Amino acid sequence: MIIIFLCLHFYRFYNSLPPVSKAYGSLCLLTTTAYQLGLLNPVNIALIYDAVISRFQFEVDQFSAVD
Repeated sequence: MIIIFLCLHFYRFYNSLPPVSKAYGSLCLLTTTAYQLGLLNPVNIALIYDAVISRFQFEVDQFSAVD
């Protein structure tokens, strides 16, 4: 009986959240679950700043106005 009450309480709480919060919370829950089950490698979703900066680096002169 108490499990049904808790499920109903969670259902009401979840439906009261804004859509963005629902999406973010669900994504966090799914990502954590996938990692714990070994379905997801954290290297695939990690933001590694050195790789981003070195691979997507462009020269500032490339977009300068033509004289």
